[in-house]
Order: sequence, then C-alpha cells, then structure tokens
Amino acid sequence: MGGESRELGVKGKREHREKKIGTGLVAIEAHLVVRKKNLKPDHSKSHFKKCYLKNRKRKRKTMTRHMQTELDHLKEMSFNLCADVEGSVAKAVQALRGRDSALAEEVIVSDQRINRCEVELEEECLKILALHQPVANDLRFVIAVLKLNNDLERMGDLAVNIAERVLFLAKDSPVSIDFDFVAMAQKTQAMVKDAHRALVNRDAALARSVLASDDEVDRLNREVYAQVEAGIKQHPNHIGSMFNLLSVGRHLERIADHATNIAEDVIYMVDGEIVRHGVEKIK
Repeated sequence: MGGESRELGVKGKREHREKKIGTGLVAIEAHLVVRKKNLKPDHSKSHFKKCYLKNRKRKRKTMTRHMQTELDHLKEMSFNLCADVEGSVAKAVQALRGRDSALAEEVIVSDQRINRCEVELEEECLKILALHQPVANDLRFVIAVLKLNNDLERMGDLAVNIAERVLFLAKDSPVSIDFDFVAMAQKTQAMVKDAHRALVNRDAALARSVLASDDEVDRLNREVYAQVEAGIKQHPNHIGSMFNLLSVGRHLERIADHATNIAEDVIYMVDGEIVRHGVEKIK
C-alpha cells in the first residue's frame, strides 16, 4: 500500500507540472498572436531598418566629431613643431652673427626635441588614417602634414649644421666678407612661416608667393658663393673659415627649398595642380 501511494503521489506531481507548463505555453502563444495582430504588415522589418540607419547616422556623427578633434590636435602639433624649427634657425643665425658657441650648442641640443616631435606627429597622422579613414580634403590634409613633418625635421637638421659651422668659426680668427647672412636668414624664415600658414589655412595664393620667394634666396646664395670666392683670394690663410661660411649659405638655401616643397604640396591639396620641378608652371 505504501509503495502504491508513493507512486500515485509522484505521478500526480508530474501531471500537475505538465499541466502548469502547458498552461504557460498556451499563454505565451496567445500573447504572440495578439502582438502579431497589432503589428502592421512588414512593420518589424522597417522598424529594424530605421533603427539601424539611425544608429549608423549617430555613429557617423560621433566619428566625424572625433576625427575633427584629432585634426585640430594635428594642426596644433604641426604649429608647435614649426615654431621649434623656426626658433632653431633664428638661434643658429644669431649665433653666427655673434660667434656665440653657447647659443650654437643650444641649437644642437634642441634638435633632440624636434626629432621627438617629428616622430609623435607622424604617429598621430598614422593613427588618424587607421582609425578614421579620412577622405577628400581631410585625407589630403593629413598626407600634406606627413610631408611637412619630414621637411620640418630636415630644416632642424640644417639649423644644427649651421650651428656646427659656428663652433668651428668661433675657434678661428674673425674673417669678414661683404655679405649679410641675416637678410638671407630672415627671408628663409619668412618662407618657412608662410608655407606652414598656407597649409593650415589652405591658402594656395600664399603658397605661390612662397615659391616666388625661393628665387630671391637662390640669388642670395649665389652672392655668398661669389663673396666667398673673393674672400679666399684675399685671405688665403682662412680657407677653412671661408668654406664654413659657404656651407652656411648652402644650408639656408636648402631650408628655403624645404619650405618650397611644403608650398607645392599645399597648391596640390587646394587646387589639385602639380607644380613641382619648375616654378614656371605656376600661372
């Protein structure tokens, strides 16, 4: 008797549980039928499509806002690097005028900071290209900054070369030649500043003025060569100093060439016109 009662108890619990589950399934099924009746034809499909497009639009706006923030930061970094390079060139020329070894050493030491900034700026450009995949004007701007970055780093190296020439000249007795390096240096510095400003403001007209200024710097460099040649004849015992002065003129002319490279990239970025390998192509 005890065994039969226990078996009936277990059987009753099982039937009660199955009945409960069945009632729940019927309720869920009834809920789905009611919801389906309330839905319009293809409402669920269009609803999900609208949600997808809305989320995609919101995500695109967020990415655009983030990319613009990164581009603004890129501009700021390039400004800082350009300012450092301009400062190095100015100090190198000032050291040349005063035969200041301490100032020349300062230029040489500061080159490490310029090199570090050059690496950071390149990494920032690559990050924007990888994460945001810019197109059209934004893409051309990032590529132009990559090229400018290399030119600015080379300008810093040329400023160091001028400073190293100053260290040699400071040890030798002064030799005067009838040429003012300051005017040439100021012209070169103005080209660097205008080239960078043309890039940031996307000003093709200002970039073209930089290309025109390069002819003046080339002319001054030829004058340096002529003055040094005459100086060697007048002071044959100071050939080393004369060649160092010739190197200074050459380095300033190369800095102007790098500024010209930046201006040519700006013209391509803004107007889509390639003007490299000849100023005569400029209209």
